[in-house]
Amino acid sequence: MRSATTSSDKKGVAMMRHCRSFFIVLAGGAVLAGAMPKGMAGVAGETVVVTVGQESGDVRGTGSPAIQKALDLALEKAPKGGGQVIVKAGTYTIYGSLYIRGPVTLKGEGAKTILKKAPQYITALAKPLAADAVELEVKDIGPIKPGWGFSLNPAESAWATSIRYAVEVNGNRIKMDRPRNRELKFPQGPLPAGAKVQTSYPLIQILGVEGAVVEDLVLDGNLAENKDMQVESSRNGCIYMCAAAPGQEGGPGKHVVRRCVLRDFAGDGISWQGSADVTVEDVECTGMKDDGLHPGTNAVRPIVRNCRSHHNGGSGIYVCWDVKNGRFEQNVLEDNGAAGISTGHGDSDCLFAGNQVRRNRGPGVLLRGPMFPPDRCTFEKNVVEDNAGPGFYISAGIAGTVLTENVIRDTRKEEAQRTQKVALFSFSPVAMKDNKVEGQVRVPPSKDGSAAVSGVRLSAKYVLCPGVSGTSGLCGAGRPGSRPSPASRLT
Repeated sequence: MRSATTSSDKKGVAMMRHCRSFFIVLAGGAVLAGAMPKGMAGVAGETVVVTVGQESGDVRGTGSPAIQKALDLALEKAPKGGGQVIVKAGTYTIYGSLYIRGPVTLKGEGAKTILKKAPQYITALAKPLAADAVELEVKDIGPIKPGWGFSLNPAESAWATSIRYAVEVNGNRIKMDRPRNRELKFPQGPLPAGAKVQTSYPLIQILGVEGAVVEDLVLDGNLAENKDMQVESSRNGCIYMCAAAPGQEGGPGKHVVRRCVLRDFAGDGISWQGSADVTVEDVECTGMKDDGLHPGTNAVRPIVRNCRSHHNGGSGIYVCWDVKNGRFEQNVLEDNGAAGISTGHGDSDCLFAGNQVRRNRGPGVLLRGPMFPPDRCTFEKNVVEDNAGPGFYISAGIAGTVLTENVIRDTRKEEAQRTQKVALFSFSPVAMKDNKVEGQVRVPPSKDGSAAVSGVRLSAKYVLCPGVSGTSGLCGAGRPGSRPSPASRLT
């Protein structure tokens, strides 16, 4: 259980119970008080509800220690499911990741409940840190207290960064929750003196468990005071889910995120890696430094629907590494810094239907290749318009792409403003049916010399592309930096 305990807090813990009323002063200033909720008795089949409020509630507080206490209490009372934590209206400061460690629902009051990341603080290791160590010394402890989250950042790779939280703080010394030596599947070396230690972390983490739910919350990454997380962003979403808990080889998923607003985070909006059967619906992601929504690393059967991902630094939806049988439906993906939709690196058998993809600074839809191509992707009834690059850009070596009843166009009247002049630029064969296309269609020739597409109507103009290699600079667009293989995912 996460703790924000200091020595004085330990001495100050008091409990008074009589009948069905109770009053508990929790470590870190959170207060558990009031009448015992009926469900908290933990009777099989009953819902356990724990409320968090700044002035009233079962747990009282203004920050992450109170919410974490409530999450752990709900799981303790209902370990097999049924636990709910309801965070009342207010702005709560998040000093370290909130860990949902089981089938618990974390629920707010919509726009009235705001979880806001604390300002970033950066210091450095005063002494080298061994990979198996749990205690470190920093040059200046600053505001860091027990329960605060932080990252340990090797200069050479953001992928080797470790995200931890402080269990104890003594002067400039921190005892963290676990060592670094099992962060990734490849070995971790020591960190030298001077390596960065900074308070960077996802606002919510769900690791190696099944059935967590997050709903009706505003998550504010406070980007103005958290410029650079120094963590590879697929491991650092505002909400981060991973199938593998520390020390495990794999794990479940079946999580749900719904009716949340995520804004201004120095990473991805929602990143889920390896977690199967995750549903994200009715979510808005805006102002992320990287991608809005990012399923990856064998995160099979994701469902993303009725979401709006806009004004992010990367892609609206970024699908990467063996994501299979996904459904991406009725989403609005607009004004992002890269592609509206980007998929590649072995993703396959995904359906993209009914999405609106517009005004993105890269291609509207990018299929990355030729290595590890995203095969058998189907695009149906999407509107792809007014993007800075081609409507669809499909790299070489990709098989089974189907486009049906899509509208691909540039709607702007002034010629100087029309940037999506190429509707489809494909280095691979494409099966098309009943699409409405405006602009050029650049496709490879089939064996008889004709275009390797069919079913295009309206004002499309075919241009055959002889000798294509599929290695245009656009092929990797939509994501800065290199991507490690699935074998290096978190454990």
